[in-house]
Amino acid sequence: MAQRQDVTLSFVEVVSAGALHEVERLPGVLSVEPARSVPARLRVGNRSRQVGIVGLPARSRLHRVVDASGTAVALPPGGLVLSQKLAEILDVRPQDAVMVEVLEGARPVRRVVVVDLVEEYMGTSAYMEISALHDLMHEADNLSGAVVEVDPARVDALYHRLKTVPAIAGVAVTQAVLDSFNTTIEQNMNLIVFFNVLFSSIIAIGVVYNA
Repeated sequence: MAQRQDVTLSFVEVVSAGALHEVERLPGVLSVEPARSVPARLRVGNRSRQVGIVGLPARSRLHRVVDASGTAVALPPGGLVLSQKLAEILDVRPQDAVMVEVLEGARPVRRVVVVDLVEEYMGTSAYMEISALHDLMHEADNLSGAVVEVDPARVDALYHRLKTVPAIAGVAVTQAVLDSFNTTIEQNMNLIVFFNVLFSSIIAIGVVYNA
């Protein structure tokens, strides 16, 4: 599976890398990785497409970029990794260059080489190694989000805590975590029902015996 994170966080605004330490201290968090998403228009001749360039660690463990065979692709120290669909739209191949017109901040415009393509079944994605994206933006180690691995037994506590953090704009929980949480709730409910039936039976036996 490409995505191994349990929860994806989006921040209200770009924050410094120190925000990761705050996320690490939230209840139930086992590990966390940074993410930087930048809106940009990729242009090649008269072809263009507006996308979000996603910056991730070179060998992200939680949010992996994978090829058609399911093999994780290490993001290179420079250049773009595009989905096959986006490459077809722009009519580019590896080693071709695209003009990247950033649509936030100082709006830099840079010529960036396409280093690799990945087969994805949904969307038109563009990836960069997060430090390379920072260089493109002429910024420090800024983040716009984080991907988080969570103890399934503490998802509810984490979710309730996140609702009180004003710096967090959005929380996306994977279906696997929701299923695990719902299974835990169902098991607990079954256990409660079992003990209720057991105690009711004991009371009934006691009443019959005393009668």
